[in-house]
Amino acid sequence: MTVTYKNPPVEARGNFLLPLLEGKKFAIYDGVVVSAELTKSKANDPMLKVKVKVFGPDFETTIFDNVLLTNEKTAWRLKDFVQSVGLDYEAGQFEIDEILNCSTQVKIIHEEYNGEVRNKIQTYIPREEAERAASQAQALASASDDLAF
Repeated sequence: MTVTYKNPPVEARGNFLLPLLEGKKFAIYDGVVVSAELTKSKANDPMLKVKVKVFGPDFETTIFDNVLLTNEKTAWRLKDFVQSVGLDYEAGQFEIDEILNCSTQVKIIHEEYNGEVRNKIQTYIPREEAERAASQAQALASASDDLAF
């Protein structure tokens, strides 16, 4: 079967850049791990290829990321990833099914890659740290509501 279509000129798509915090070079966003695949890096190191859907107040976008599994120099990043989806890093293993559809928080930066600026997950926020920050924010909001003017 042949698919026929008109081929109008295609404009450059551009890249949807997530807004960063004013005066900062990063922003923290909520996300969900939508896919993960065990693969190897160019250096033949075991790696997890992850796709994270990131949400904002009026948008969502998908960011691809690679998490090395055995590199001592980036073990901190693996630990942050594992803890951000609520798993125990000390266990030393997990099933891919355990991380699919897990919520996470990510620190996003903008990075130039092949001449184009794109969103990049700089790190994952460990769940305990994210929950502590949310509790502190809620306490501050509650305290400001209690102030008499």
